Amino acid sequence: MQRLLAFGLVFLSAIAFAGESPRRTPVVAAVERVGPSVVNISTEQIIVQRYDPFFGPRDRLFDDMMREFFGRSHEETFKSTSLGSGVIIDPDGYIATNEHVVRKASRIIVTLFDKTRLEGTLISASAEDDLAVVKVQVSKPLRAIQFATSSDLMIGEPVIALGNPYGLENTVTVGVLSAKNRTITAEGREVFKDLLQTDAAINPGNSGGPLLNIEGKLIGINTAIYAGAQGIGFAIPSDRARALLADLLDYRQLHGVWLGIRGQDLTAEIARGLGVPVDSGVLVVEADKKGPAARAGIKDHAIIVAVDGVPVHTLMELNLAVLKRKAGDTLTLLVHEGSKQRTVAVRLAEAPAPSGKDIIAARLGLEVQAVKGGLLIKGIRRGTDAQRVGIRPGDILVQVGRFPTKTVDQLVAILERVRPGTVLPVFIAREDEVLVARVRIE
Repeated sequence: MQRLLAFGLVFLSAIAFAGESPRRTPVVAAVERVGPSVVNISTEQIIVQRYDPFFGPRDRLFDDMMREFFGRSHEETFKSTSLGSGVIIDPDGYIATNEHVVRKASRIIVTLFDKTRLEGTLISASAEDDLAVVKVQVSKPLRAIQFATSSDLMIGEPVIALGNPYGLENTVTVGVLSAKNRTITAEGREVFKDLLQTDAAINPGNSGGPLLNIEGKLIGINTAIYAGAQGIGFAIPSDRARALLADLLDYRQLHGVWLGIRGQDLTAEIARGLGVPVDSGVLVVEADKKGPAARAGIKDHAIIVAVDGVPVHTLMELNLAVLKRKAGDTLTLLVHEGSKQRTVAVRLAEAPAPSGKDIIAARLGLEVQAVKGGLLIKGIRRGTDAQRVGIRPGDILVQVGRFPTKTVDQLVAILERVRPGTVLPVFIAREDEVLVARVRIE
């Protein structure tokens, strides 16, 4: 017993001598490392409420109908505010958060770890996935969070949630990973799929903040809580979040810049199959034959591992690198092809105008082909209204709104006249029936 006591005293003395306190747990170290990568997000939304002394608040349609009988209504304008969190994903000021945090915001204020307040700009967002990207202008590089894979997470392993619950900045809660692959339903329909569940306290204002492993790496983005529940919070897994962010950082859609590849994250399994001596990077699934990358000599199944000397481990990182450039700029890509490595200079070009089929895919989420009687639906993009209302491959699209859709050009002409967010009746021929669904146009 005396020997054990002596050993313990020597051990504690060694820690103290080394300048390390026994109170400095892995949680403390993780929070200190990640704190500067977490931001507070506050938003303002301008709301105009129509009001008259007889009927009180009313919507636009009712207001228009009743105006001629009861005279001009009054309008009241007020601000609605919300609070949330976000994580810095790139040193140049790109921030990931939840879509519901910044939805319909007229102003976005981002507060950094050092209390610096910056105006944020919404870059892109996906309501279906509850994920968005906000950009702030910075005078010096920010500290970006480090992603971990969520594919090897273990039920019961310690997790850490950071955020700003109820506006209380830089709040830390600790728990364990309770479950994986959770689905949240509301009103009988699936709202979110493939979520992580944790008992680390997540409250309003935590939305958009990081869920960390004990190493201080991001394993999820906090996104939802059960109202009234205790010890139940949810997060988007990091692997899925990274793939979604790559889509939201599509440089072609955002800046009209064209590299001319379709890529995905390289996995260890794919790397072994291709015989490349790297385990991370961007796999070129397909190089557009007419695109800048193919013209520079990049072929299908090449692996891009660096841009202008800066390593890229994921498609998200590659898209961020290209997003900061403009048409005419030249990128130097480090590429692996089998066991060989080489550098390739690629001159970015302006993205060509989208084809009719591209427009239909972007706005309706459908891949179509003209057939007798209408447009055969060959594919449906995941998460779109078309998928949610039950449209299936093999259906024939015969009419949108009041107009028939016998050709791709006819459908494109309809879509080009429709504002984003408009809901139109869509008529589908399936076997011997004609079905009608209401679909939101992106």
